[in-house]
Amino acid sequence: MCHSCLAWPSRSSSGLLSFNDLVEDGAPPFVEVIVLSKNDPDTGLRVMRSVAQHGLNITRAVFMQGRSPYKFIPSFEMALFLSADEADVLEAVASGHPAGRVLATATEDDDGADLRIAFDFDGVLADDSAGQVFQSGAIEAFHQNETERRLDAHSAGPLVRLLTCINRIQRREEQIREADSDYRLRMRVALVTARNAPSHERAVRS
Repeated sequence: MCHSCLAWPSRSSSGLLSFNDLVEDGAPPFVEVIVLSKNDPDTGLRVMRSVAQHGLNITRAVFMQGRSPYKFIPSFEMALFLSADEADVLEAVASGHPAGRVLATATEDDDGADLRIAFDFDGVLADDSAGQVFQSGAIEAFHQNETERRLDAHSAGPLVRLLTCINRIQRREEQIREADSDYRLRMRVALVTARNAPSHERAVRS
């Protein structure tokens, strides 16, 4: 996103890629999905045929012949690396890259047009400095620190660039809704945090 995202399951990929139909003429796409794979190039041909068969607008891929693919994250300026391989995700995170693990789920999609995304806050959208205060002291020290610094924005966490890219889509949707009152917003974003008052204000302001 903003030239991002890889190894996303096909249903999620198509949901994300569908927002490119909101792009104004001549503007770059909101979303780009890049396939990074440990497969060899021969198997990669089958992968790309499957991409075409599912009608996904994915044009770039890297096939690493058994090696971990996360090292290409900086080269492609990716906002998020997704993989079902836990070891690859942990290595990517340890190297300072934004990454997440894709988990199997029995939940069925509701076939709606909405895309719903929930972000954790501390250590994800923001850095983990507040969490370190909590770990080094009592909950009272955490609340005091966050209350005293409620006007100070947290430093960026690993997924803040992804959220910035998502915000571009949200702003475009709002622009379209202003021109067409019948337009229904398709992107829904939520912030999930274990914080309670009085430590909520700094997170919201950040």
